[in-house]
Amino acid sequence: MNWQHTGTMNNATGVKTKESAASGLVATERRRARRRRVLYRARLAFNNTTLNCTVKDISEYGCKLKLAVPPVLPETFELIMNKTGERRKCQLVWLSDCEVGVCFTDVGE
Repeated sequence: MNWQHTGTMNNATGVKTKESAASGLVATERRRARRRRVLYRARLAFNNTTLNCTVKDISEYGCKLKLAVPPVLPETFELIMNKTGERRKCQLVWLSDCEVGVCFTDVGE
């Protein structure tokens, strides 16, 4: 989901936040691949820190994550799937309360 702003954006981090159309943001679907709904346990790893999360949907290019509390995240981090140990390099795309949208930066590696 790519959020396009119809007014002035004041997010200093450059990360788009999900808000309603009434607030000036309108959702536009721009994914390259359809995401499938899943419930995978995972962890986010960055700066010698790990956070537990749940992968709610996933595609070859990115996923949506759910965390227990609103996170403070760096722009890039690693996603580690608990069951398989698979690791994916991620870039933060959007953040809304306890949900996070990421794109995988290691596609094709």
